[in-house]
Amino acid sequence: MQTDIAILGGGPAGYYCALRCAANGLQTVLVEKETLGGTGFRSGCLPVKFILDQIRIHKLASGEPPLSLASLPEAVSRDILKRGKVTADQVSQTMKVRLESAGVQVIEANPTVVSARQLNISGTPLHFKRLVLACGTTPKRPDTDVHTDSIFTHREAVRLDSPPQSLVILGGDVEGLEFASLFSEMGTAVTVLEMLPSFLPGTDRDILHPLWKRLQANGASLHAGAWADNIETVNQSLRVTTNDGTVLHSQHILSTIGRQPALPDGWDTIGLTVNGGRLPVDDQCQTQVKGIYCIGDLNGRMEMAHTAIQQGTFLADSLAHGSSIPWDYQALPRAMFTLPQNAGAGSQEIDLDAAGVVYKKAVVPLADTWRGFNQTAPESYLKLLFAEDETLLGAWVVDYEVSELGNVLALMVESEMNRQQIRNHLWIHPTVAEAALEAALDI
Repeated sequence: MQTDIAILGGGPAGYYCALRCAANGLQTVLVEKETLGGTGFRSGCLPVKFILDQIRIHKLASGEPPLSLASLPEAVSRDILKRGKVTADQVSQTMKVRLESAGVQVIEANPTVVSARQLNISGTPLHFKRLVLACGTTPKRPDTDVHTDSIFTHREAVRLDSPPQSLVILGGDVEGLEFASLFSEMGTAVTVLEMLPSFLPGTDRDILHPLWKRLQANGASLHAGAWADNIETVNQSLRVTTNDGTVLHSQHILSTIGRQPALPDGWDTIGLTVNGGRLPVDDQCQTQVKGIYCIGDLNGRMEMAHTAIQQGTFLADSLAHGSSIPWDYQALPRAMFTLPQNAGAGSQEIDLDAAGVVYKKAVVPLADTWRGFNQTAPESYLKLLFAEDETLLGAWVVDYEVSELGNVLALMVESEMNRQQIRNHLWIHPTVAEAALEAALDI
């Protein structure tokens, strides 16, 4: 077999790169060693958000504004988890149909790199002009001699049949906290251990405060500066001894302590080298080997699904037309899909304070907007941060369903809108987004 472009990995980066390569007239083969979707679409980001959405919808239907704190009945939790698995399978099937409809040849097999221009796929050689590594990363597991299905990662967590009775989460980053939110809403007794002295140290405390309150109201226990010093099995359960000697007993352990590169067999025979656990690339996503490129989590540039998608589309255009790949994460949009969510873009107060930047702050409770009246979380708000010349530096919002608003806030920051331009914009009424107008008017 021969092709213009061979892509290894069918997650967000590889999927969008393949579609765009095909659209640009390049003969494209995508090889996936497991099931299409990767972490972003099948075993992490998307299924976690689907499950959290179903939890939120069910609790809103309970009629207890703004969102019921009562644990879900186990039958409801089991049904939501089941539908999450079905949806993930449907996503993989949909991806394959779309890829093949676009003219991409999809091969589900474990490839071996033979040379800088050839792969071996189940004994069949595949010759290519250029190779794109979009293999992503895999979750690390705790360093322990205990081997049991009760210790798992996000890959198994989204495929559970029922929520655990108790769960220790190792790692309090965004992933760990999203799972803490998910399972605590289902009634699981959740304990989170974070090695750093504080959770998400690069995030303003006021943004996290509403999440802390809800986690604690759901019985979750959060410990910073703590990690599992020893793990052992006792009477069919797990006993975790932390660094300060605290002993925890749990039915399951979920590891979110980091990720490691997922490279194809033979990668180290063609001159590629890993640096800091990732495959370094230049500004055009090319590795140390000419004609071999790397996109998404594996290159370590910005390990988020939306940046992986962008890198995939940018690289495809570059391979077809020689266009330059822009790297602009100044207004990087971000979101935590916890309950409540938080989202935003640009600088936070902690960034500006550290840099000694003088700024102005406008904060509007979303309950003070006409659409948010009696519908939003008690402590939800929109925060706009302005420079002295009133240019928007950062925009952040907290509520039960504000991840969509994060994209709009990112456009505002990226466009360097100023307070007057925000005032002059026509904001649809009634919407929660009108909080931006309220903030700009400084009412």
